[in-house]
Amino acid sequence: MCLSLTTSHTIMIRPTERLIGDLRTVGFEIVAVAASTEGVFPNGPSPWFERMGFEDQGALVLEEMHGAEIRLLQLRLRGRSKSVMSVDALRPERGYR
Repeated sequence: MCLSLTTSHTIMIRPTERLIGDLRTVGFEIVAVAASTEGVFPNGPSPWFERMGFEDQGALVLEEMHGAEIRLLQLRLRGRSKSVMSVDALRPERGYR
């Protein structure tokens, strides 16, 4: 799902809640999303996902053109709310900045 500049973020709440409910029903444990601190690329603004209950797991990359960080956010669908995915697990051992 992607939020756009023309999309009202409030109208996206119900489809997002439905998707999360469906994923929970079929057995998913986590929903993870990459979201920007500024603007809506790639999947919407990170504060919107945080208001939906997603937890910020850290920066994935700095998007230099717009001065925004792309953040990893995740929502735990089952069990504890503690993170099971780490941004560090996604980083290559060398060359990340």
